[in-house]
Amino acid sequence: VAVDALTLVDAFLRHADAARALRCLRIDARGPTALSAATLDATMAQLQVLDMRRVTLPAPPHGFFRGLRSLRRLHLANVVTHGPVLPSFWRGLDDAVSLEHLTVWGCPSLPPISTAQPLA
Repeated sequence: VAVDALTLVDAFLRHADAARALRCLRIDARGPTALSAATLDATMAQLQVLDMRRVTLPAPPHGFFRGLRSLRRLHLANVVTHGPVLPSFWRGLDDAVSLEHLTVWGCPSLPPISTAQPLA
């Protein structure tokens, strides 16, 4: 996704029906443009693969998607935020009972997943 395309991604994910039906989301922002807080609050019930690279999150991000019960792969690389991030940020993973692959690197501003509420 080009930096200018993040506006398109935000608009698409804020449409509830579109976000719920999506199975794979890959974002490589390659720039400082941030995803909106509304986008990160989307319910992604069918999402199986989430791959975010070089993405800036809004400051402060309050959450990381919701309803991720179908998520199988989560890849975060160089995801940053400018400002404090609460441990509750990871509550979106509470429903991720199908998670099989987790890769996180270059994300020093995100809290450890271990500080979140216990996963289901």
